[in-house]
Order: sequence, then C-alpha cells, then structure tokens
Amino acid sequence: MADNTCNGWTNWQTWTVNLHWGDYWAQLVEDGEDIDGDTMRSDVEAFVDEALTAMPEGQRLFIGDWIDLGAVNWWELSRHYEREEVAA
Repeated sequence: MADNTCNGWTNWQTWTVNLHWGDYWAQLVEDGEDIDGDTMRSDVEAFVDEALTAMPEGQRLFIGDWIDLGAVNWWELSRHYEREEVAA
C-alpha cells in the first residue's frame, strides 16, 4: 500500500489547506474562539465559492482540479487547533 501522507498530515490536500489557512485558525484559537472541522470546511468552501464566481465556467473546472476538498481530513485539522484547557 502506498503512503499518501504529506509532511505529517493525512494527505496532500489536508497539508495544503493547513498551509494556507493554519495561521488564520491559530489566530482564532488564540483569540479564544472554538473551531471545529465543520466550521473550517465551511470557511474554506465559502472562500473558494466566492473566488470561483468571478471566473468563467471553464476556468472554474480547472481550479477545481487543483484540490479535492472532499479529501481533506477536517477532523485532523480541528484536533490540531483545539484549545488546550489549562487547569487553574
């Protein structure tokens, strides 16, 4: 079986999303917000949808071939950004 992991992440898609969105999510957590995989996926999908609406149909398909958001391990991402509770 082939190893499809990428830089310690489940796969290239998960690594790529974290590469480009990780600082944003880390800042949210630092600011005290709780984020989960559904929120992360929604943020990324909304961004992509907005960006693609300005493009002609043929180019949308081209961009869509670059990353499969369905292959992203959103659970892994959300676990990575969970706030650690500090006991008082």
